Amino acid sequence: MYIIRGDMEILCQKKVRKLLEAYEEKFGEDFVPFNYRDFHWDGDKPAAAFFVEALREALKKDGPTRYEKDPFGFFGH
Repeated sequence: MYIIRGDMEILCQKKVRKLLEAYEEKFGEDFVPFNYRDFHWDGDKPAAAFFVEALREALKKDGPTRYEKDPFGFFGH
C-alpha cells in the first residue's frame, strides 16, 4: 500500500513510535496497522491523525483494541 507523504510524516514521528511501543508493552500485541480503509481524511485533517487519536484512546482502555472486520478476510485466511 502506498501512503502519502503527509500521513508518513505523522506516522514516522518519534512520539507515534513511542505510543505504538507503549501499546505493545501494555497489551502484548501490536496495534491495528494503519490503513486508509479504516482511517480517512476529513477536510484538512489527515488520516494518520485519526490513527494517532485511535491509538491514544486505545491506550486509555483496559483491553486491546479489536476490530470486528477481519482485515485479511478477503484472502480466505
